[in-house]
Amino acid sequence: MKKTKSETDWERVMTVREGDAIPYEPEDGPYDPNDAEATRAFFAQADLVRHGKVVRRGKRGPQKTPTKKLVSLRLSPEVIDHFKATGPGWQTRIDSTLQASIERYKVQKIRLGRIAHRVFPGCTLHFSTQSKPDAVQFWITDADQVLCAFPGETDLTEVEGMSDKQIEARVREVSQQTPTNASDH
Repeated sequence: MKKTKSETDWERVMTVREGDAIPYEPEDGPYDPNDAEATRAFFAQADLVRHGKVVRRGKRGPQKTPTKKLVSLRLSPEVIDHFKATGPGWQTRIDSTLQASIERYKVQKIRLGRIAHRVFPGCTLHFSTQSKPDAVQFWITDADQVLCAFPGETDLTEVEGMSDKQIEARVREVSQQTPTNASDH
């Protein structure tokens, strides 16, 4: 590594005693080091350089992944205790768990849509999320006619454990019990 010659006037530095005013001329720099307010103002708006890159104070650098949103969220003590017990990064693990739940939900929606189209070609599958995270209410329509409406909430974890044939049989069974007028739903 090549050393650069210091431009510091060490003789001048060594003559200054603690408590003495620091000799200052306007051509010495952008602020008077004896003026505390000027010093604070300069550093408040100064750029910070780390590893050769300029990082502005109070601002995050470029993110590897999209920046997350800060929210206030009430969680049960059991959830907090469970994730905190796993050590540092517990909030990230909560985020990962929620992301996985969303992905499972999407996969099951696509799967149910595929099965519904096999039973009722050209139909539309409707979903409504309810109170439980893995529970949905869904119904199948064709124009204004409800072809199949599942009563109450369906737990997607139950659907995950069923084969396509079992789901198809359940759709056919429920469609026999469903009133055909959309306004009845």
